Amino acid sequence: MIRAHLQTSIETINELIKTTREDLRDIKEARHEPLLNRVKLKEKLIDFFTETKYQLDREILNIYEANPDKPIGEVLNEEEQELLSTLRVSLETLRAENKRFASMALAIGEFYASLLNAILPGEKTGYEAARLPKTPNFLHIKG
Repeated sequence: MIRAHLQTSIETINELIKTTREDLRDIKEARHEPLLNRVKLKEKLIDFFTETKYQLDREILNIYEANPDKPIGEVLNEEEQELLSTLRVSLETLRAENKRFASMALAIGEFYASLLNAILPGEKTGYEAARLPKTPNFLHIKG
């Protein structure tokens, strides 16, 4: 049973990696529609992985409770240990790809925010104080 959960988890993570890489390509090419269309798919994959990982954790816990004196490496067979290593590598790869995506999305968001602020300067909220533009703006709105 552990083997099946590990294989399913790896397949799901690899699908998330593939989808994230497609997102990276689309964000570079400013193709927003396909990127937005994959959001639901990614949510489903994440939910499926979460459920599979929960089942895997339960199986491993059952094995550990049946063999409390042995390290988990001695309880799992060689194939299961290899699959567990593959899962770790896949998770690290997904983390790296998500980090790349997040930095690109943040940079693009900041670019559009600064562009909008240059076109329509207004009041800043949050930690930044309200300020007026230093140079006249072609769309300056008096109010």
